[in-house]
Amino acid sequence: MRRALFTALLMGSLVGAPGLTSSPASAQTEDVQKARTYFNAGAQAYEAGEYLAAIQAFDQAYKYSPRPAILFSAAQAYRRQYFVDKNAQHLQLAIKNYRSYLSKVTEGGRRADAAQALSELEPIAARLAASEPSGDPDAPPPPAPAPMVQKTRLMVSSQTKGTQVQLDGGKTKQAPLIAEVKAGKHKVSLSAPGYFPEEREVQAAEGGIVAVDVRLRPQPAKVRIDAENGAEVRVDGRPVGVTPLNVPLELEAGTHLITVSHTGREPYSKELELSRGEQRTLKVDLDVTTQRTVSYVVLGTGVAGLLTGGVFTFLALRQESQAQDIDSSRSTENISRAQVSAFDDHVQKRNDFRTAAVISYGAGALLTATSVLLMSFDDPKVSFDQRERTPKAPTPEEDAPKPSMEMSAAPFWAPGSFGAALHGRF
Repeated sequence: MRRALFTALLMGSLVGAPGLTSSPASAQTEDVQKARTYFNAGAQAYEAGEYLAAIQAFDQAYKYSPRPAILFSAAQAYRRQYFVDKNAQHLQLAIKNYRSYLSKVTEGGRRADAAQALSELEPIAARLAASEPSGDPDAPPPPAPAPMVQKTRLMVSSQTKGTQVQLDGGKTKQAPLIAEVKAGKHKVSLSAPGYFPEEREVQAAEGGIVAVDVRLRPQPAKVRIDAENGAEVRVDGRPVGVTPLNVPLELEAGTHLITVSHTGREPYSKELELSRGEQRTLKVDLDVTTQRTVSYVVLGTGVAGLLTGGVFTFLALRQESQAQDIDSSRSTENISRAQVSAFDDHVQKRNDFRTAAVISYGAGALLTATSVLLMSFDDPKVSFDQRERTPKAPTPEEDAPKPSMEMSAAPFWAPGSFGAALHGRF
């Protein structure tokens, strides 16, 4: 048999759908959601080779949203199941669904595939009918086949990759879970690495099917910043706080740019590739900027100038005191020529020290003010070249299951529309 692989897309508008136009908008939306859940469950059951469960799920989806694409998917499942168990009833139902699909889709769609399937199945049905013993022509026709007994099933799926499912505290299995259960209440637990676990309680009716589709919530990555106090922390350019941060940063999985800056320090920048649920501590050592070092030197020089001015002031006052002592002696007694010379010398030194003090004070004040300005404008910004890059490693992606279904079963749903991504072999 020739094998081919093809992918196609069937789209249908929800507006004006049979059986939906008369319903209120809220009920219509709820029915569409339920139909999508059962359709997705049927697609995953088909992919797993659980054709009876897929049939049951597709039939339930069709009750909520009577779409031709669902008929086609159900026909595919009946067809596959017939080749598994050779049950003539499955063959007849496959033919019935293909014909119903062709009657509803007058052009385009999967008409060619449905017609090809019928060309394969109808001759088989004819041979089966011809092989049955004719018996007495007056005998009554054989009774119609008894309706198939539907088993009570629970189907649990998740759009989260790697989800594990536990039913009623039993053994954990990989999603999707397709199980025959007893009628009544059941507890379903779902978990996956890097995601918050979820629990659901479902009620299964006798002979019915319950489909549960759960998208797990991803756990954030937690990053603790270890840096000096007063540093501003930004994530992807957005300020998130000033150190010390009381709690770790909670970030979505993926690549994030962490920057830490502080006045007078060289800014720190690093790209982190974070996984869901990862915990990491980022130790940040901020180096003093050259400008801040210069400002410290200038400030020290200015302070030294002010101290020197104080020394010169003290010396000037001392010379002033000695000169005043000589001048006081002159008012009460005659002083010698040596004392007059000493007086003049003290006055000259006083003036010299006073001038030096003024210069030292001025220079010290100027240098101190300069250092303050240097500190005030010492606020370096992060540039692209300053980023510290780390190798990027792939992270688990939250991929929706993409079932490969013969001719029709990979589902496609979008707000306001319904369809199926077709992928199959024949």
